[in-house]
Amino acid sequence: MSFSRAFKTMYGVPPRQYRNRKNQFAALHQPKIGPAILTHLKERMRMEFKVLTRQAFKIMGMRYFGENKNQEIRQLWDIFLPRLESIKSWTNTTISYGICYPVEGDNNDAAFEYIAAVEVSDFHDMPEEMVGKTIPTQKYAVFIHRGSVDKIPETYQAIYAVWQPKSGYELIKAPDFEYYDERFNPGNPEASELDIYIPIK
Repeated sequence: MSFSRAFKTMYGVPPRQYRNRKNQFAALHQPKIGPAILTHLKERMRMEFKVLTRQAFKIMGMRYFGENKNQEIRQLWDIFLPRLESIKSWTNTTISYGICYPVEGDNNDAAFEYIAAVEVSDFHDMPEEMVGKTIPTQKYAVFIHRGSVDKIPETYQAIYAVWQPKSGYELIKAPDFEYYDERFNPGNPEASELDIYIPIK
């Protein structure tokens, strides 16, 4: 989920429209914090976080661009996971990533780029229909998402609506990502955890 999507969910308008007509949206300055977010905060998420700098790393995976209106990201993972063994430069078989890229110059602020990926040592012998990217060295605020992946949008909303305005940290336009390790257990969502990395400065 990109910053643009989260912004539109909270404020009701995409960032570009807000910037261009800011005076007309003065009443929207405070993010909307609905019952679902409050319940999520109480039951699933504490606003505890850690700040760390992650050194640059390479990823390889399969790409989706759109608004995820019909669970396309879930479908992307269903296609990608059976193909993991074809990635010869895969470095750690217990970790995977969901990388969200800011979209440059697109008229649809709700759309975003998402890559279901694993970390690799290089981009040699890249399988067909896959892409390789280098994630640059970056400072992040890292949050734990607990529960089903279907609730990830609510965690993002809580981060942007509750944590960020009072955090003192500035969000930057850089890839954010989901970090899946051995704590992730889709078969038992109640015991499942993953990390969300939000780029800051």
